[in-house]
Amino acid sequence: MMRPLSLLAALLLLTTTALPLRAAEDPGLYDGEAPVADTSDAQRDQAFDAALAQVLVKLSGDRDVAVRPGVADALAQASTLVQQYQYRKDAATGALRLEAHFDPAAVRRLAGSLKLAVWPGPRPPVLAAIRGADGALLDAQQAAPLVQAGVERGLRFAFPAGTDVPDAAALSAGDEGALARVARDYRTGLVLIGTLGANNAAWILVGGGTPQRWQDSGNPASLLANAGEAAADRLIPRFAVAPAGAGGSGGSATLWVSGIQSSADFAAMLAQLRQDAQVRGAVPVAAQGDGVLLQVRFEGDLAGMLGDLAASGRMLPAAAHPGADAALRWLR
Repeated sequence: MMRPLSLLAALLLLTTTALPLRAAEDPGLYDGEAPVADTSDAQRDQAFDAALAQVLVKLSGDRDVAVRPGVADALAQASTLVQQYQYRKDAATGALRLEAHFDPAAVRRLAGSLKLAVWPGPRPPVLAAIRGADGALLDAQQAAPLVQAGVERGLRFAFPAGTDVPDAAALSAGDEGALARVARDYRTGLVLIGTLGANNAAWILVGGGTPQRWQDSGNPASLLANAGEAAADRLIPRFAVAPAGAGGSGGSATLWVSGIQSSADFAAMLAQLRQDAQVRGAVPVAAQGDGVLLQVRFEGDLAGMLGDLAASGRMLPAAAHPGADAALRWLR
């Protein structure tokens, strides 16, 4: 039975008042750096070019983006997109480096003009549950090569806190309860599960409940760095949105979200939709049982939007619902 009109009207009012809210961009996505011989204008501009290339790699997931048509010419104009920059000396080598922060809106416009599909953010962190050869969980310092690879590719890695150890088997199986706990504690649906040996590693990447598995060989540092690269290679293209004119004109669809037990659940679900970079609008049109039917406008394609929402950790793909183009389940 449909819920009373008064409740639906309240949901509509909440939608209207929540409309302006949207999360900020991930600042690190628009940061790049490069070595310089000195602080001359020529060295500075050359470093700006290299730093902007790093930013485009982070956004697109394409490590070879600099050789794509038109990109070299765009990089030559990098200085016009810089919001701020500074020089620093490398702590280990003493070499001089330039750090630059680029205007996010200008970079997104540039990416659109270059027909680059990008995952603009805000991006959820990737929970890294990695056990070393001794069976102990690695922390951020021990997994520094992974963290650095993530910085260079636009991924943030989080690590289990204290004795709060995620159930790797349950996560890799897509267990709803395990995913809900990770979402609550770490605000993500992306988990990298690793087992390191002396010269090999096994990896499982969970994104929206769908596991991807691979193995690698090498020394521990290279295994961790490679895992960061592999996670970026798998995640960023999956969630990247093509610009208009390149298969990314966007659209609208009806979305059924079940698991809504209270007005607080509804408010949290709506806030999650509004924070997603691919969602451009969401209006509830019906309510029944523990579910709400929404009319959603989005960038890119429907599958990409659903995947991005699942990456938040608060929603999982659900069984089809009559009258809805897609269905998700809210995890409390």
